[in-house]
Amino acid sequence: PSQEERVKPLLFALIPCALVGCAPSRPMRSFPEIDRLVERETAPDPEIAALVAQESLTEQGFLRLVELNSPALRALPRDIEAAAARELQAGLLPNPTLFTGLEEAPASRPGDGQWTVGIRFPLVVSGRIGAAAGAAERERRMIEFLIEARRRELLRDARRDLYDYLFLRE
Repeated sequence: PSQEERVKPLLFALIPCALVGCAPSRPMRSFPEIDRLVERETAPDPEIAALVAQESLTEQGFLRLVELNSPALRALPRDIEAAAARELQAGLLPNPTLFTGLEEAPASRPGDGQWTVGIRFPLVVSGRIGAAAGAAERERRMIEFLIEARRRELLRDARRDLYDYLFLRE
């Protein structure tokens, strides 16, 4: 059979999969690192448990509990990590790329053409890497500033709510 005849059944099998997706024929592989991360993120925080177990809670304890229990604040360190990773990447040379191509392929026998294979190394000039690293560092510092502003805003609102509660309770 010709190459075209061998490829047609494969194409007819792959087109529906590409259009609607395929279910894996075997169970998905387990990723221990992800499993450990999920366990760590969903495990109860010992500091929260200690604060909740106290018979009476001080204002500082209440504010710490709000800070530890806030989903918005818990997610913010990941924003800093992502910005730090972008800062690191901005200071590095771009990754090389592999390319292939087919040139001068006759219509009657496409496999007989001239194949080209190579690796491209982008050449970065005129201080672009330093400028990109500087911009990424400023972005990271801005994110840290915004995170601190968000933390203070949350604690301000929690303090106000606590005082309202104490006032109404009397």
